[in-house]
Amino acid sequence: MFHPTEKRALAIGLGLTLAAGAALRLLYIGDEGFWFDEFWIWRQSQMGARELLADMIDGDVHPPLYQLFILAWTALFGASEVPLRLPSALFGIASIAALFGYARSTFGARIGLVSAGLLACSEYAVYYSQEARSYSLLLLLSITSAWALSNATADARLRSLALYALSGVLLAYTHVFGMLFLVFLAFGTLVSLWRKENGALTLKRWFWVHVVMAAAFAPWVPALLHQASRVQKGFWIPPLDWLFFASYFAKYSGGRPLGWLALALVLSALWTTWRHRDRLPSGESLPASKASKVVTLVAWFVFMLGVPFVISKLGEPIMHAKSAISVLAPLSIIMALGLYALPAKLRWGVLILWVAGSLGSIVWTNYRAQNREGWREMSVDVAERFDADRDLVLLYHPDFDYMFCYRYYLPKNIDAIEMICADEACNEPLERLEARASAEKTERLWVMRVRSSTVGPPHLEDHWQVGEEHEYNNGLLQLLLRRN
Repeated sequence: MFHPTEKRALAIGLGLTLAAGAALRLLYIGDEGFWFDEFWIWRQSQMGARELLADMIDGDVHPPLYQLFILAWTALFGASEVPLRLPSALFGIASIAALFGYARSTFGARIGLVSAGLLACSEYAVYYSQEARSYSLLLLLSITSAWALSNATADARLRSLALYALSGVLLAYTHVFGMLFLVFLAFGTLVSLWRKENGALTLKRWFWVHVVMAAAFAPWVPALLHQASRVQKGFWIPPLDWLFFASYFAKYSGGRPLGWLALALVLSALWTTWRHRDRLPSGESLPASKASKVVTLVAWFVFMLGVPFVISKLGEPIMHAKSAISVLAPLSIIMALGLYALPAKLRWGVLILWVAGSLGSIVWTNYRAQNREGWREMSVDVAERFDADRDLVLLYHPDFDYMFCYRYYLPKNIDAIEMICADEACNEPLERLEARASAEKTERLWVMRVRSSTVGPPHLEDHWQVGEEHEYNNGLLQLLLRRN
């Protein structure tokens, strides 16, 4: 039990942690233009519900919960940068509170507060709290599912089981890696039941709660199988080498220097856990074995990286660091345990060093490294210099239709020409371009190429020569002048 003064201090600490986490996630949230993955969400937000579901089944690889939520959200708040990204920021803030609750229920309030603080200033968590994608929601629901299952195993009450079932079903409908995490939770609980370490939960209740969850997800299974067949025919994720674990660990830590510090804290936690199995480093006692709880956290981290890696080696690669974002939760808790294993003076020094390093990483990676793709910047530059009396704009890509990305930022008065072709297939579109340029007496041609190949439309140089060339992040803008 805590003294009232300690409770008040914990409440203030949690409030400050949430406020800091919110500030980091909301600061500059609208400064960067959309990149392609966010454009894809924006495009889906313009559809009706039936059209969206059909689009996800035939052209996407994710379950539909996040997209359906965004469909309703944008109908109320719009779909520009800030409103489209705001749900991710809110999910990220809620993840901090959820991790505090989960870590407190497992390791005590002090560990919970430090864990929440580490997640609040995690560069990786902040990054995906400012992106209009499902990864921040994936992190939140992973934590709430683990927390709900922890409570359900302790008391086995129907309310606790219902909360676990609800959070688990939502998690499964959010991301394929959410389904994988549910497999980990179910298997881990089954092992605990077999070893008789699982509190009040019985095998019968474990079985039925997972039957209910499976039944709730069953309607999406045919769509999931169809999506999986598309993935096996080819996917964009590159293969991983055997050293991926180290590079991913550095990513989750906020960079290589912080990765070494995180590794030291993890080793400190594991060593102290092995030496002192009956009490927490913070001095708080646990009714159950602390060692088994720490082993569960380590298994969480290893499972969510190891199993997808093996699947990727056996078939089409599916492993990507952001898909396993749930590992930020066990990493934060283990690091908090490692901090409390240190002497008090050293503990505070390391914590300050970690926070300072994380804030620097956030500023450098998130706030300064803006414009992951040049759609907005390129469109603004063209609009500022476009002369309707003598200019045309050409949007080019050799094999993919990105035109909705250009048109989001291009002014409506610019009637751009679209060209999606390569090699000899460009002959007919080029003839139409030349016919229009001659009819409108065009002197200058703006060629916009984002996410394109290094080579522009073939044979375009027969009639045009490069006057200017400007590079953008993942893009190139050329001003072509008509040859005499």
